[in-house]
Amino acid sequence: MAFLTTSRAIVTKLETTPGTAATMTGVEQSNRIRELDLKVEVAVDSDTSKFLTGDLAGNDESVTGKKTATASYKIKLTGGEFEATGDTHKITFGDFLQNAGLNKLGIGTTDVTDTTPGTWVFYPSVDAASKTMTLDIYEKDPSQAKSIKSEIIGAISNLTIGADGIGSPFIASFEAMGRIDEVVSVDTSAIPVFSDANVMRIVADKFLNTTIKVTNILTSATMSFCASKLSLESGNEIAELECQATAAGILNKTITAQNPKIVFDPLLTTLEEFNYWQALSTEEFFKLEIDSEDIHIMVPRAQLMGSSVADSNGFLRNEMTFRCLRNIDKDRPSGVTALLVPDAKAVQAMYWLSFDEKLADY
Repeated sequence: MAFLTTSRAIVTKLETTPGTAATMTGVEQSNRIRELDLKVEVAVDSDTSKFLTGDLAGNDESVTGKKTATASYKIKLTGGEFEATGDTHKITFGDFLQNAGLNKLGIGTTDVTDTTPGTWVFYPSVDAASKTMTLDIYEKDPSQAKSIKSEIIGAISNLTIGADGIGSPFIASFEAMGRIDEVVSVDTSAIPVFSDANVMRIVADKFLNTTIKVTNILTSATMSFCASKLSLESGNEIAELECQATAAGILNKTITAQNPKIVFDPLLTTLEEFNYWQALSTEEFFKLEIDSEDIHIMVPRAQLMGSSVADSNGFLRNEMTFRCLRNIDKDRPSGVTALLVPDAKAVQAMYWLSFDEKLADY
């Protein structure tokens, strides 16, 4: 008997009540996952007790405590999908973004009334701080009747979106943390089988024909950069709700704070083009806009927090780290009105993620 990493499967669903396991009905999320990893931890009291016996036999019995688990995985990002037949709109990875503390907003994506491709928008908000998820991870050997199921409950994720290299696909990396009540044996035949009919027929966006624009908010001076990599980190600070009445010792995870940042490495320019020293040493504020074919990132207000100059393939690059700030000007992407996102919510939007829909490849 052998368990192959290629046979590992994951089924997920957002929870209606944080910390209450979601009931998996059919295939909830049909996404092609890469680099799926699972880490289960059981806290153990293994402190040594010493007695006045004159010997070294001081170990006493250990007591097990909290039971937690972390699942990490990656998804290639695409635009949304619009199917003309039936006027249906789809973005299958939306639940994962919500689980990382982002509100979901569809612009022109109401199945009943809209007959053209629309846009999906996500932004950080306290409303999604406890949008927990249940994740069922299966270790299976297709030749065996039994497999292993690990169920993570009340999970919240950290998120990193980026592209590591020219021409690389945009990747969303997730790290979901929650409680685990048990690891059980299940019938292999009962594991959900994914169908390509449930997967979006859209090719992932890539780090080509992608613009990176930085605008000085005070002077309105705009700079465009050539970079070899890019990343947006959600910076979620995740805490657990402890409860002695549960077998795992916790109810669920929740987001208590967010400190998002954007990192990219443009070619070093003259100070007349971009004075990174002035940006670092004074209080200057910038608007960042990253646009690929279907994926768009907008940071309304940011500060440069780091800028290290280093060699990269014989060229000097200036790796810049921008810290995303409170959106005090309530700046919104095109199409996002105050009616869709009120000012009180827009202020929380330290960044906006937009995914344009395109016709399904049928």
